[in-house]
Amino acid sequence: MVCFALFIETNSGSPAGALRTVAEYLDLQRKNMAEAREAAVRDPELLHAEIKRAARMRADNSVLPREVRVPLAERDQAIAQMVQAGLGVPLDGVPAGFGAVERVLGLRSGRGGKTRDPRLAFTEKDIDVFDPNALHEAAQIATSRHARIARNCTELLCVWFPALTPSLMMTSKTADSKFLQVVQSASDGLNPEMYLATFAGLLAKLVKISDDEQLAEIEKGLRPEIAMGEMLVTQFAGDLRGVLSRLRPLPRLKLESVMASTTSRA
Repeated sequence: MVCFALFIETNSGSPAGALRTVAEYLDLQRKNMAEAREAAVRDPELLHAEIKRAARMRADNSVLPREVRVPLAERDQAIAQMVQAGLGVPLDGVPAGFGAVERVLGLRSGRGGKTRDPRLAFTEKDIDVFDPNALHEAAQIATSRHARIARNCTELLCVWFPALTPSLMMTSKTADSKFLQVVQSASDGLNPEMYLATFAGLLAKLVKISDDEQLAEIEKGLRPEIAMGEMLVTQFAGDLRGVLSRLRPLPRLKLESVMASTTSRA
């Protein structure tokens, strides 16, 4: 996992090695999920007790961050929806989908009323990445080019984007601001497993593209420091200093080089 983290943060190591790490990790997760699924079917009351215990956890120990204040019963339901989707086991009294999860994360207001069912903020593609079997298959069939693109995207999302989030929150709309708060909370606890989960989810989408020429164009145009520089153009001029202060040394040097090059061309 340390080698995988270095692959994401510094682009060291090989894409093939990263794919092997992801496949091995996901294989272990599939075995754990199968055991948990069997236990849930065997003793559903124990599962419900674990859900209630998880709903009462707070701060850094929480399995689901809370961005808005909700009743405990609604938080119970949100945790239950996550478990239901993860294990693939329907739970009594728990509606399908992720409505309660989105409410806890601040992605929906909860004011839809009894007759209106607001569209989920999570898309089907978002929900697909909860399936460890699909992720494992993607890691096995992915090419080195798929892995390089997923690496660049993961670096951008997990290493670079959190440095820009505070600036975006100052200029975003209310709905977008709630999402950015979730991103900021998640970035505070970044670790190799989060890198791996993000990388695997991106792979699952990328492997659907088989045209190597198309993939080559995507890889050529996707450099995290270039993307960050383009995003900074839309922000206030003073934001660059703040972003640089929040970046680690290597990304900071890369961004400074990009911005200096942009300034000299201008």
